[in-house]
Amino acid sequence: MDMSALFRSVYKTMFPNATLIADRFHVQRLVLWAMERVRKDIQNTFPKTSPYLKHNKRILQKRGTTLGGEELVKLRCILSQSDELRRAYILKEAFYKVLRQKTELAAKRELNKWLAMVMGYNLDAFKGILRSFKDWEAAIIQAIIQPYSNGFTEGCNNLIKTVKRVAFGMRDFNRFRNRILYVNWQKRNSANALPSS
Repeated sequence: MDMSALFRSVYKTMFPNATLIADRFHVQRLVLWAMERVRKDIQNTFPKTSPYLKHNKRILQKRGTTLGGEELVKLRCILSQSDELRRAYILKEAFYKVLRQKTELAAKRELNKWLAMVMGYNLDAFKGILRSFKDWEAAIIQAIIQPYSNGFTEGCNNLIKTVKRVAFGMRDFNRFRNRILYVNWQKRNSANALPSS
């Protein structure tokens, strides 16, 4: 579920015995956004004629293990520009180690190590993460070890919003519902279709 206090209170009221699992995507996004804030702050200290950090932000966002040779050279150059940015990148990469844990004990241990690292690096952009991760620790641990995701639901919501936007709104609910079902059916069948030879 989304990391929202409102959602959590409704969840606890309506499903008191269920296990609360934060959405893994939202957990990762908090870390990526914190690193992005550091990048923007550093970029703003450079002259406007130096867009190097802006044009290479995708390299910072990619996992280090997926970078190719040329990207690694660019990454080293980018990280040499600022110690603060280098520390933010290290925190982002270290968080992926937390996400690879399979047991609750290991996930808790690695998460606590990572949070200690965040405190030690003392980056302003990551201070909000400390608060959020402390408040949502149990749900985040579950997000790490459980194989569940909101991806399908988020995709359905995106499809509905797209249908609504393209149709410029629909007054008749049944027509709107049928349109959503048709577009979803069409999307599913085109994904399963075999390429013609």
